Amino acid sequence: MESSVTLLTSNDLEILKQELLRPELRIYTVVVMATRDLESGDVSGALARLRVDADKLRAHNTQITRLLRTASENREAETSV
Repeated sequence: MESSVTLLTSNDLEILKQELLRPELRIYTVVVMATRDLESGDVSGALARLRVDADKLRAHNTQITRLLRTASENREAETSV
């Protein structure tokens, strides 16, 4: 399992948690499930869920899209080392 520290900074993780609480996003099952993943400490699982439905979230112009990109870049940097 990937470490949340390497995927997102603690600040980014807080931003993600706040974004997932936005009322207009709570209508999506993926957001509810990703929130549960984060609450149980499974950052990788939450990010994986959000990546699947990123196109829906992008329509709301949230910071989630930026955070997913950051996590992906961090993961790629780790695997290329």
